[in-house]
Amino acid sequence: MSGSGAEERDRTPISRRYEGKATKPGKFWIYEQVMRISYYGIYQITNGHLEVYQLVNGYDQQMPANAGCHYFIETLRVELGVWQGSYQNQVLLWLRWWDAEGNLLLTGAEVLK
Repeated sequence: MSGSGAEERDRTPISRRYEGKATKPGKFWIYEQVMRISYYGIYQITNGHLEVYQLVNGYDQQMPANAGCHYFIETLRVELGVWQGSYQNQVLLWLRWWDAEGNLLLTGAEVLK
């Protein structure tokens, strides 16, 4: 995401006005209440901040990071986290996946090296 992340954190529910027009719901509300996404991550590119939410009893709850500063996605048996390194000739903070034992999962290009 770009910017402050306010759009990704917007929990505004859809509502109807007297004229019959609907107000635009927030992204967070859509993912939580309409799409019912099991996991929802918000990553701020500008500072490398990652927060991950898990749907529990119909509501998204922010997950705590584990000791490796990753978020375990139980249904996939992988962890999501931020990795600093070179990818496509750019040294930045990137979102990456690790296996359940904490081993970095390689991209296709890394496997071919």
